[in-house]
Amino acid sequence: MTQPQPQPQPQPQHSDLDSFTRPVSQVRLFILTFILLHGFACLKAGLGTIKSRCTSAAYALSNAKQGLKVLSVRFNMSDPSVYTSGWICAIETEYLAAQLCLDEEHPKLRRRPSPNDTNTYTLGNIAEHNVVIAALPDGSYGTSSAATVAINLLRSFPNVRIGLMVGIGGGAPNPPDRDIRLGDIVVSSPGDGKGGVFQYDFGKTIQEQDFQETRFLNQPPAALRTALVDLKVEQKRRPGSLEKAISEILEKEEEELREELDRPDATSGNQLMKNALRRDELANKTKVLCFEMEAAGLMDDFPCLVVRGICDYSDTHKNDDWQGYAALAAAVYAKDLLKRIPPDDIEAEKRIADIVSAMIDVEEKHNDFIRRRQKGTGQWLLDSDEFHAWVTADKQTLSCPGIPGAGKTIITAIVIDYIQSKTRDDESTGLGQSSLPASVRDLYRRHRQDRTTPHFGEISETLYSLAATYSKVFIVVDALDECQSDTRTRFLEVILKLRAKARANIFATSRFNTEIKDMFEESVCLEIRATNEDVWKYLDGRMLELPEFVRRNLELREEIMSEIVPLAKGMFLLAQLHLNSLMGKISVNGIRTALTKLPSGSGAYHEAYESAMERIEHQVEEQRDLAKRVLSWITCARRQLIQSELEHALTVKPGKSELDEDDY
Repeated sequence: MTQPQPQPQPQPQHSDLDSFTRPVSQVRLFILTFILLHGFACLKAGLGTIKSRCTSAAYALSNAKQGLKVLSVRFNMSDPSVYTSGWICAIETEYLAAQLCLDEEHPKLRRRPSPNDTNTYTLGNIAEHNVVIAALPDGSYGTSSAATVAINLLRSFPNVRIGLMVGIGGGAPNPPDRDIRLGDIVVSSPGDGKGGVFQYDFGKTIQEQDFQETRFLNQPPAALRTALVDLKVEQKRRPGSLEKAISEILEKEEEELREELDRPDATSGNQLMKNALRRDELANKTKVLCFEMEAAGLMDDFPCLVVRGICDYSDTHKNDDWQGYAALAAAVYAKDLLKRIPPDDIEAEKRIADIVSAMIDVEEKHNDFIRRRQKGTGQWLLDSDEFHAWVTADKQTLSCPGIPGAGKTIITAIVIDYIQSKTRDDESTGLGQSSLPASVRDLYRRHRQDRTTPHFGEISETLYSLAATYSKVFIVVDALDECQSDTRTRFLEVILKLRAKARANIFATSRFNTEIKDMFEESVCLEIRATNEDVWKYLDGRMLELPEFVRRNLELREEIMSEIVPLAKGMFLLAQLHLNSLMGKISVNGIRTALTKLPSGSGAYHEAYESAMERIEHQVEEQRDLAKRVLSWITCARRQLIQSELEHALTVKPGKSELDEDDY
């Protein structure tokens, strides 16, 4: 580690200025521990969304981005599986700095690998490594946004094996022991059995409440830790190498960046602000060097190395002038790190997607259910006295049985969305937690080495201990009847015990089942049944799917809904099947004739499905075969498939080992 260098005097006025240019003769590198402002969302009552302290750099970067040259590539870069290194940025300045560090930029993919992926990507290579750079959506900061970006990246680029979180952070200086200055670099280096990233509750620290320490997070992959040692030695032997690399990038790009970016005043580097009592308190206690927001959302679900360029001193005197240079310094360091990793070392790392694949991605399914909800449906439940009592009181259970097709799953999604909306805007604050809490991680580690499976008692006790850390817990269970009988009984015993131990409220849906009814004998019961008003809203929302002559005929649309609503008998699914039967009609009389033949009574479901299969059989051969393949995949899959997985399955051709985009 090099000694601190004195700040030089400001450059002559005739010099061109650039915010990626640092007025210090040498970049200094700190390899210590991060501290995180952790605002991870949870279901704890009263936990509001913690606003990030980071702000976007006020830079217009479009011209610079246009200046990046797309170079030729040697192999098919349209295949997401060739990318093995993931690089995540939080703000636009970091994203540009990462792009400038690519040796080559690859063409954009012709289509998104995953249809629900909202990330912005730049593809390229550094040395022999193919790198995918992902940026958080504009205006999104903090742990939950970073976690969402990581999940989307792994879904679209499943072969990623190592991860980097690169960008800016706030320093926690304490001269002379920790003489951190603007433009320095801090890296999440593991040590003393710690992962290198420390998490604490941001809470109301700016309101002068105490910090609440939580835990150190997971270590980065072994390949990155090995390269980190090599780079530490290099910095000691050749202390100016990083500064030289930054200068080389600026020499190539300076003309494009000069008009867009401003360099900070040379005197700003030693202006240490004094009103940072909380920062100093925590830094002195934990010996950390850097505060930032995003890494806590990644380390458990996206094992990565965190690299931060210091752009301010983590106090109320925030200054964006150093963001450009700090972002570039961190990016250059990350590039140097990647260049030191042999490709075989990365291939030897386990795919990150495999590491987190055991975790159920319920968020995507939940969002899909919310999108499918027709506006206004299900409001009757939220307005009911039973639901109001359940959501406001403690230790309550609301059992909601319903007939098949009544919309129980959509109702469940509505309940979850309601709870999240109430806690999301709550200004009161609680203890933020990682998506993989310490007690769960400890349970995993105890059994990882021997490759054993935790027994039911261990899982139950872990759940009890975790729930006890919250002031209130909501447990929402859908389709309880789909559990096997013996498993369901034990599960219900656990959550009912949890209700008593941890002030938990339980919401459960199921089909009518005597065993479940007996278990919830002392609980409030509210039947889920699609009201005629909700079925009408559902049908009205789907009228645009019918032929144009129906969409233009208001009287015919109302006639359709008037006929289907009473036949649905409180079942959205039956209403959907009836509406689908009208899709291929070509005239008003054809619609009206079909309405008179819609099945009713106890056999309506069976007849509706028979009609659907008949329509499939009468399609042209290619469409008929496709429909049967779709049904086969949905029926035989061991779990529910998302849209992109089904698309990939349907695209697979016998005798081929790669997917062809032209087959989609």
